[in-house]
Amino acid sequence: MGDNCCDLRSALSKEAFAAIPQLLKSIGPKFSELLIKFFDNRDAFLIKQLASANRTIVEPADACIEELLSMNQNTKWLNGFLDGSSSKNAHVRVSSQKFFLQVLTTWTLSDSKFVSWVEENDDKIVQLLKSGLQDANGDARNYA
Repeated sequence: MGDNCCDLRSALSKEAFAAIPQLLKSIGPKFSELLIKFFDNRDAFLIKQLASANRTIVEPADACIEELLSMNQNTKWLNGFLDGSSSKNAHVRVSSQKFFLQVLTTWTLSDSKFVSWVEENDDKIVQLLKSGLQDANGDARNYA
């Protein structure tokens, strides 16, 4: 799946990004755990693809992540956004701020897993917000 999303042929990567949320709907929690590898490790291609200069790759990646976050509240996915907030790529920084705002406004914040994740990552969350508020990019500041 990752190879298809990272393919230089935009039609193939677009279809691969569209398939990921469908797989989550079909397979459920087991696929949710597999998605951790897509968000939070050295091969976290969902976040990396946001840095592409090719808009036909960035837009499907962005839509895929947005849909996944609206479908499932897996806190293990969020570390990739914390790391993305310090990216050299402006779009990755903006997207990290945007997706974190989506989490804060749509997820059940009283969920014990989310509360535990916030407590474990409070320093990184403060850094995400601080870097967003100080970002040269106006969109990143607005999302923060």
